[in-house]
Amino acid sequence: MARTAIQLGSVAEARGDLSTAKEHYKTAAPWLRELGGGAEPGGDPELTRCLARIGRVAAMLHEFGLAREQLSASLELAWAGGQRQGEARCLVGLSVLAECEGDLEGAVLAAAAAAGLRESIGQHSATTRIEELLGRARTKLGESRTSALWSRGQTMRPDMAARHVLSGERVTGKPPVKAPVAAEPGRHSLLTAREQEIAGLLTRGLSNRIIAEELVISPATVARHIANIMEKLGYTSRAQIAVWATEHQKDDP
Repeated sequence: MARTAIQLGSVAEARGDLSTAKEHYKTAAPWLRELGGGAEPGGDPELTRCLARIGRVAAMLHEFGLAREQLSASLELAWAGGQRQGEARCLVGLSVLAECEGDLEGAVLAAAAAAGLRESIGQHSATTRIEELLGRARTKLGESRTSALWSRGQTMRPDMAARHVLSGERVTGKPPVKAPVAAEPGRHSLLTAREQEIAGLLTRGLSNRIIAEELVISPATVARHIANIMEKLGYTSRAQIAVWATEHQKDDP
């Protein structure tokens, strides 16, 4: 039953239905504990994996408290049981969390630490998720800065990279994101054409799923675009984006 719930969660996540995926993963977790996942140090790697999945999906849903809670629990199990693969999986989840919170530098560090750990145990480190992250980082941070962060992350102790994200230090201590907000035209130029389109749709109060249907993309992709818009404009809510988009539309000829 637990494994079936996890597979259903994977299918839902692949389809972009993150809320349903989260509920399936959350259904599986107590069953895995009942089966003995927490009966000894380290427990069951399947429980470690399940908690990491809950955390990753929660991060993409911007449920940051739940994401930290689940990823922390997964990390503790991985560390206690010497589950290096589980630790790498958690670092990838923390990379997702960092980016969703607007800490792109922390996201690159965590992803690099995960890649370094995987390489040390003979696993392939390149994934589509990481390649897409590095593409976004190169666009926003520049090639040299991204390369420097990646090199630093690969040599960073995995536990230090994890605590860097879990502490939220980069998120809470990163006001420069809002510094360039003074000139309104400059803010518009920061957004890609797709991001401007999504910002406009937010003025209609549409959900991620409805926006995805209109643009023929996945809800997860919509969520990532919204996270990018928040980071670029220095906002923390969809409502702020909607207000900005409405004002900008009024100024358009």
